[in-house]
Amino acid sequence: MDVTWSMPGEDIAGQGQILNISSSGILLQIDNSFRPLDKCVLSIDPEIGEERVPFLNKKGKVVWFRKIQSPHYLYRCGVEFLGDKTTDKHLDDWIETKTAQLAETMSVSILNNYVV
Repeated sequence: MDVTWSMPGEDIAGQGQILNISSSGILLQIDNSFRPLDKCVLSIDPEIGEERVPFLNKKGKVVWFRKIQSPHYLYRCGVEFLGDKTTDKHLDDWIETKTAQLAETMSVSILNNYVV
């Protein structure tokens, strides 16, 4: 899933791609606009397309990052969502739906239709 990201309070923003998502955080690839800072906070918004997005304007703390070799992205980082620890029902429902779709898949070649 493609996203835009920014650092609240800073004049830094860019593009990224979610590789993995859970109710507690995401694995994110981000472009070279990112300035690695210890425990910095990112505001993350999925690009709105035809499909209903699982969240809007999620904020999270970068808990780790590393440089990667990719033509589009320079960093991969783990981001833990901020806020109270109550569940985000909309996000949880979206994850459950995607998981059920993947579980119903009979052929590996079909998986590409469901991967965000």
